[in-house]
Amino acid sequence: MLTQRYLASAVALLATAWLASVAPAEIISYAGSASAQMKELKGGSVTNTALQEKRYPDPNETLPLQVLARLFSDAERSGGSAAAQFADPQTVSGDNPEEFAINLALDSIGPTLLYQANASAQELRTIRFRSSDVGGAADGQVVSLQGKLFLDGALSMFSSEGGITDLSGASVTLKVTVVKEVTGQAAQTVFSGTLNVAGGPDNAVNATAEGDLPLKNIFDANLSALDPQLEVFRVFVLPAVTLNYTYDAIVGQQFALRATVAVEAANIPGGMGVAAILGTPVQTLQDIIMRTQSGTTAKNIVDGMLKERSEPSGRSLYEQQNTPAPLFNLCGLLGFESLLTIVGLVGLRRRYVRRVASSE
Repeated sequence: MLTQRYLASAVALLATAWLASVAPAEIISYAGSASAQMKELKGGSVTNTALQEKRYPDPNETLPLQVLARLFSDAERSGGSAAAQFADPQTVSGDNPEEFAINLALDSIGPTLLYQANASAQELRTIRFRSSDVGGAADGQVVSLQGKLFLDGALSMFSSEGGITDLSGASVTLKVTVVKEVTGQAAQTVFSGTLNVAGGPDNAVNATAEGDLPLKNIFDANLSALDPQLEVFRVFVLPAVTLNYTYDAIVGQQFALRATVAVEAANIPGGMGVAAILGTPVQTLQDIIMRTQSGTTAKNIVDGMLKERSEPSGRSLYEQQNTPAPLFNLCGLLGFESLLTIVGLVGLRRRYVRRVASSE
């Protein structure tokens, strides 16, 4: 999704780019940043850290900004990676500017080590709408404008067969914000959305969306059947969606839009991992998982995430949360054969079937 891509560690897949206004604007300046941080913990104490961050403009930096933080423990077959990128928004083409990329991967087979990671990319774009940009409106007039935010990616959580079954404490969270800034005025958030995937007891994996991320555009897939070495493999997808947001501006007045995309993640010991991808190739992710899983399982995890990202196979979170409970026991009312028929029909619609907040 960017000129150069890479990957890191956590159970989340994701790809995002940033915003463009429906009306063209004069771009006065732009700035960007990327950061990635890893922490290794044992018994609740931090035992190792890694941090890399870059900003533009900087006389020592050129675009694209690329940062990568990694930590490994060969003794416990555990490790993680977090990466982020900010690319030059002036060198991309098409409606989707593709400035941002983030990926994460964390996995711990050993019994004591766990990892926490965060990666973020940000763009600050200073713009001004002229009269000719907004249909001839006079300088000083307030106009209502529409911006676009592009999202394309997925979040995932997985655990090994025979490993830990209480996934509490494991999570991966996507946060996206767009803030309008005018000198001398309080900043105004014009878009804010969060997607959180969290583990629970009995191999439960729960997903919640808040703010401006629409539930209908988030899909949940249970892919544990793809590999016999996996007890849990859940993928939550945001497939190539364009989200609109609105804000007011004064014709002729300079202001800024600050877009931030961030992923935070944590895993737990005992054969449990999380992962995230945003507009990047998957080789690094596969390399991380191969430190703790077999090559075949690592490939199945990556391939499963990519397939879900391109072709989601389950119901959206909105459908899951708004499907009424049955009014009666189908098996008791219709008999066993009728129940099998219903299950068969549901199977044919597997592309649209999914449940959130369950271990499945």
